[in-house]
Amino acid sequence: GGNVAGAVVTFAVVTGSGSVTGASVTTGADGIATIGSWTLGTVTGANTISASASGATALTFTATAAAGPAALVEKAAGDNQTATPGTAVAVAPSVRVKDAFGNLKSGASVAFGTVFGGGTIGGTSSTATINTDANGIATIVGWTLGSSGTNTLSASTSGATLVSFSATGTVPPPAPGFQIDIRFTSPMTTAQRAAFTNAGARWSAAITGDLSNVNTGSIPANACGNHPALVGEVIDDIIIFAQIGPIDGVSGILGQAGPCFTRTSNHLTVIGSMQFDEADMANLEANGTLGAVILHEMGHVLGIGTLWDNVEPFLLNGAGGLDPFFSGTQAKDRYTLLGATLVNGVPVENCVTGVPTSCGQGTRDAHWRESTFRTELMTGYLSGSGGTNPLSSMTIASLGDLGYTVNLAAADAYTLPTGSGFELASGPTLDIGAREKLLKPIGRIGPQ
Repeated sequence: GGNVAGAVVTFAVVTGSGSVTGASVTTGADGIATIGSWTLGTVTGANTISASASGATALTFTATAAAGPAALVEKAAGDNQTATPGTAVAVAPSVRVKDAFGNLKSGASVAFGTVFGGGTIGGTSSTATINTDANGIATIVGWTLGSSGTNTLSASTSGATLVSFSATGTVPPPAPGFQIDIRFTSPMTTAQRAAFTNAGARWSAAITGDLSNVNTGSIPANACGNHPALVGEVIDDIIIFAQIGPIDGVSGILGQAGPCFTRTSNHLTVIGSMQFDEADMANLEANGTLGAVILHEMGHVLGIGTLWDNVEPFLLNGAGGLDPFFSGTQAKDRYTLLGATLVNGVPVENCVTGVPTSCGQGTRDAHWRESTFRTELMTGYLSGSGGTNPLSSMTIASLGDLGYTVNLAAADAYTLPTGSGFELASGPTLDIGAREKLLKPIGRIGPQ
């Protein structure tokens, strides 16, 4: 049991393909022999070396080689897929992270982000950070494409070159009837996306006739709200780019909506935009008006209040005066069937009789007159939840006057209120006209 000085101890690599320096060492006065260094092998796992001296039993030292810093990100799955814009690709993209020697790196933080096409990760965000698992794999929840054509997604981690995934948004063959293609260009919650989808289905039930296909030609990115460039895409019947993002904070401009491009053939909308202030979303959802607001604004995209002076002959008469009115024959017929006495046409908001001072440019000449119609969806004032903003047959008929083929049976039950003067309905009320900005067409595009 005594310390032996001057004994020669030999160290040697047993497993792990590492290396040692100072492998032959003589013990000191304390009997200790210390190796120069032990470098582990480049493959993760157990490494062992032995220490032996003449006349003594050999010893074994064990060490575990772990993966080093991330040095490589490679695509594991999910590249080069196709999906319909607004839907998720079949295989969620994933990457594999390795160190400089090709060992799988667990616990590495991988940043994913949409680059082109306006899609989302997990349906709610444009970015996501995922840590690699024990196999060095990081997988996002899902990738929803934002537009037709090329969509790209990047993945990167510190110390490694990023990689890009590509997917192609393909628009399916047109179905019969009127098709509203809603393309989400910003992150949204499930409830917010559903409000847009439901509004599209509601208006598609009211408009039944197919419109002529239109080729976009070359439309630069962001010409109609937030969207990628459109090059040579054939549209049937309308694309609406939907976005929720910062505008001017709570209680300012709620949103802006309208047609951006119309058809050369009939001047009806072919590309439209709907943008809402993210600061107002929580309040709209809390008081139950989100669905009605989006349905209302989509009506403006289709042309209600925005294309009345874009068709020939004009359907808006007396704009800016005391008694503006809509002169479409179909709408006037439905107005009289509601029990009204027709004077000139369907009364349009004049911001005069009993209307609060907040009535402004967004309200006047672009909505039905509140003092006449009150709770109807397309007045400048929306009531609370519970079906209190009916879409009347008169409003659907007005779309027929614009040139759409319509289905009056898709209307909600609506009764023209009795009495006269301005009177807000009971329940939460939103002066939407004063807080919206209506977009007007910036151009026309031709046939396919």
